[in-house]
Amino acid sequence: MSILKYPFIKLALALMAGRLLLSVFPELAVMYWLVAALFLLLLLLLLRVCLRKRLWLWRRFSLWLFLASMALLYAAYVLHLEKLPSLSEQELSYCAVLLSPPVEKPKSYQCELREMTKASGFALMRPKSKWQLYLAKDSASAALCTGDVLYFRCRLEGLAEPALMDAYPDSLRAAAQRRPQAFDYHRFLRRKGFVATAYVPAGQWGKDENRHCFPLRRQAEQLRHRCVQRYENAGIEGEALALIAALTLGEKSQFEDQARNRYSSIGVSHILAVSGMHVGIICQLISLFIGGLPRSNRWLLWLRQSLLIVLLWAYALLTGMSASVLRAVLMYTVAALAICLQRKAYTWNSLAFAACAMLLWQPAYFYDLGFQLSFVAVASILLWQPYFQQ
Repeated sequence: MSILKYPFIKLALALMAGRLLLSVFPELAVMYWLVAALFLLLLLLLLRVCLRKRLWLWRRFSLWLFLASMALLYAAYVLHLEKLPSLSEQELSYCAVLLSPPVEKPKSYQCELREMTKASGFALMRPKSKWQLYLAKDSASAALCTGDVLYFRCRLEGLAEPALMDAYPDSLRAAAQRRPQAFDYHRFLRRKGFVATAYVPAGQWGKDENRHCFPLRRQAEQLRHRCVQRYENAGIEGEALALIAALTLGEKSQFEDQARNRYSSIGVSHILAVSGMHVGIICQLISLFIGGLPRSNRWLLWLRQSLLIVLLWAYALLTGMSASVLRAVLMYTVAALAICLQRKAYTWNSLAFAACAMLLWQPAYFYDLGFQLSFVAVASILLWQPYFQQ
């Protein structure tokens, strides 16, 4: 059985090819990728006219030309999202929103933020400006939550590709240089979607008490903390508390560095991550509670599947929307819609659809280890399943 017969498999491969091309040629501007994609699309139209009487030849080449153009368009799309901001050597004032809870470091709190700008009187987030900031450790930075709007003053250090450093001021370009033999932390951050980093000392930042973003994320984060407190009130403490919180809620802040290193050294750190298996267990538990709804009635079938989808997405939000959980919930959403529409859901197509949706929504997933392992694991199961059944 050829998996290339599924349309989303081909599209997913095209998107991944475009991402790889962009990593090989990072110095090319968006216009070059768009011109190349337009050239292939025009060539596709020309072949359609010239090969009108040779449909077999047209069918052979048209699909691959179309997929190649999609790969180039995706490269242009990613490059547009990851376009480097205009940086200055001077300290400037910024406004940004916190994307996730701060991570405690020895002398600071590590924060993921996205710049906000005002347009027509409203504060909007700029999709191309994701920053990693380090705030001086104090009681104010420790109390920050997802969705808090911060004002701060600092000098941003850009995370340019080596081929793009000529566009930077001299001091920032010198700071961005790294030893060839050393781990390239700037590249690591770039592949996670960041475009700049900075350190903000105490007194150089403040929080807007009247504005918040991401209300659902904030509520999910607060609910996650309340669940951890329930575990503590039940008498669970220490490493047992950290393990249960990680396995059920995806909350790893309870783990100490020694415990993390111990799990990593014996090669079982992956069991601490909430994965598609957890989504499957939650799905089965929910099905037990709502299994009494008749399946013969079409509207009750829609109600049952809609309730399952909503609860699974709520669980994904509660656990922090990790790549593996997001993949599993997307695949089940496709399967549930197929059940309601009385269509057959092909697992390969659902897997590829999940990959396409995640790569379009967040191109940085391509370099996320959880994303890679999750899709490789499911693809391996699907490849070997027929042999095991025989």
